[in-house]
Amino acid sequence: MADDSRALEQFLYKMWLKPLPRPRGDQTKAGTVIPGVQDAPTQKAKVSRSTVATAAATAAVVTPPVPVATLQRTFQFVAYGEDFKSDGKVKSICCDGLVRGSDLQLTHWTNNETPDEYYADTSTEIVLNFLESNAATAPEWATAVVVNNHFDTDGILSVWAMLNPQVARSPWRLLVC
Repeated sequence: MADDSRALEQFLYKMWLKPLPRPRGDQTKAGTVIPGVQDAPTQKAKVSRSTVATAAATAAVVTPPVPVATLQRTFQFVAYGEDFKSDGKVKSICCDGLVRGSDLQLTHWTNNETPDEYYADTSTEIVLNFLESNAATAPEWATAVVVNNHFDTDGILSVWAMLNPQVARSPWRLLVC
């Protein structure tokens, strides 16, 4: 069976990542100027409703639901350079960055202790690899505190994926592109 989810991904990518207008004077008639790109042609996505429906149906079939009904993970921001102070009752998962005192590191940062079976180029992909594993639904991680020490795209996406695994599994290719 052909992978029809690619058309849906391209459609969603174009819809979600439209260039935003800038209040400064760096606009042209065609839209926002992107540094390093000149005279970039703008094209609208040509995707029919049947293609989107087929792609959505295929994605729903290919992506099985994660049994995470009992997940009760919470998030805690830890200031950069500070340690996570655990109460000892629940485990902690560091998503992106390095937070000393966390029980599991899921990060691409230098000197990390991310398990090899989850490792990837971005922390978001590392988290998604963890979520695909059986360990993600283990009782010890189901109530874990998710920690991060900074706000950037990779950090926010990896924390969001850890807190919302059922939703994050569906567009995982878009999250790591």
